Amino acid sequence: MGRRGGAREGLLARLRRAAPWAAAESLFSAAATLLSTLIVARLITPSDFGLASVAFAVVAIVQLLAFAGVPQAMLRTPSLTPRLSDQGFWVLLGLGAVATAACWLLAAPLARFYGAPLLFWLVAVQALDCLLQALVQFPTALLTRKMRTRSLALRMLWFKAVSIAATVTAAASGLGAWSLVAGGLAGSVASVALLWRTQPRLPRWRGFDASLLPLLRMGWLIMAETALTALAVRGFVLLFGKFHGLHDLGLLNFAMRLVDELGAMITASIGRVSLSFFARAHRAGHDLARLFEVGTHAITLAVLPVFLGLAAVAGDAIPLVFGDRWHAAVPAVQLLALFWGLRLTRVLSPGLMLTLGVQGPLVFNAAVSFGFAVAAVVLTRDLGFVAAVAAFSARMLVTLPAGATVLARVAGLPVAQQWRAVARPLALAGTMAAAVLVARGLASDWPPLPRLLTLITGGALLYALLVAAFDRVGLRRIVALRR
Repeated sequence: MGRRGGAREGLLARLRRAAPWAAAESLFSAAATLLSTLIVARLITPSDFGLASVAFAVVAIVQLLAFAGVPQAMLRTPSLTPRLSDQGFWVLLGLGAVATAACWLLAAPLARFYGAPLLFWLVAVQALDCLLQALVQFPTALLTRKMRTRSLALRMLWFKAVSIAATVTAAASGLGAWSLVAGGLAGSVASVALLWRTQPRLPRWRGFDASLLPLLRMGWLIMAETALTALAVRGFVLLFGKFHGLHDLGLLNFAMRLVDELGAMITASIGRVSLSFFARAHRAGHDLARLFEVGTHAITLAVLPVFLGLAAVAGDAIPLVFGDRWHAAVPAVQLLALFWGLRLTRVLSPGLMLTLGVQGPLVFNAAVSFGFAVAAVVLTRDLGFVAAVAAFSARMLVTLPAGATVLARVAGLPVAQQWRAVARPLALAGTMAAAVLVARGLASDWPPLPRLLTLITGGALLYALLVAAFDRVGLRRIVALRR
């Protein structure tokens, strides 16, 4: 019993060390994304955003299909020997080269499909990121496996800083859509340089043998889920641009840049900690269901007010901060903020399911999301911008209940218990958002800036009071991670 208690304390100590870095990464990323979007949105047009988003979407899809889940499999495999690690590196590098060539082959057909000759060059240049990501993902997987959250957070901070500086400089120089591509590539190059400095040795060439096969089999299953999840977003973006035009795609990309990047960063930060944490806890014999419940409660309490609050103030914030030409993007920002608020209540599910060796339900949920994305853009092609985004976001109404049911079966965590972990944070954040909307209506004749500042400040204070009065347990759990 003493050894188990010591193991649990060691595990919690690792989590406490990792959590502040994960939180700092998410906060910095949110602030950096907001600042860069604020500047770039005033320098380039919605059509520029639309062109760049197509290039990013195509390359991202090819990357996910090409890398075949190898980095995630390296993280999950019980024993990652130096030989297996070296083989994984050369596999990733080879797949990165194949992905780059595939993007070059797709560049010309895509340019013809969208009737935009510039898209050929944007895709061709952005394709170089496939090779860069192969060099990024290998050391990232090794650091994640060791729960080296500090090093990973510093890498992301460095990536964001370099990417933003390059993007803003290029946009100010009048490069339009090229500025977004240049910024992303500059950030990837900076990440490669920083990450490889953390490696104690360079990978050696080793002949491939049968020890690599289990890693690749695991990778293909993980790839299926990851690729379908990405296709649900990237595929929607590509079809949306074809049916609704590059201008509306630019509005959607702007909304995604504000909301999705923040949500994805929080998901990635927590995911890097949660999988390693659950894996270690499982090996030590701890109650994973209880850890999931406690963690979900704390995370939901912390992130829900951010997304519901953004949905409540978007009508004032977007035109005031970014300019009137982006006002049409407000409904998309609100819908995506609500979507991400709900999605983050399940952010620990993938880590727990992967730890328990359950991959099939994750693939199924990803397939449902992909089906919803395609149906959303096809069925709403004549209904306009807002209807398409609303239909796209509605997939959460299916995937959330399905995921909760599967988790109840595989982890012994009843759906009602999962609901209790998020019910109070949802109620408190919903109350805060509703109060902000009411206050906005009452202050409709106020000048925009004082009204926005008052709504943000008042909403934050109200939420703090609500948490202190009705969810002190959750507050103590958040504070405990900082000790």
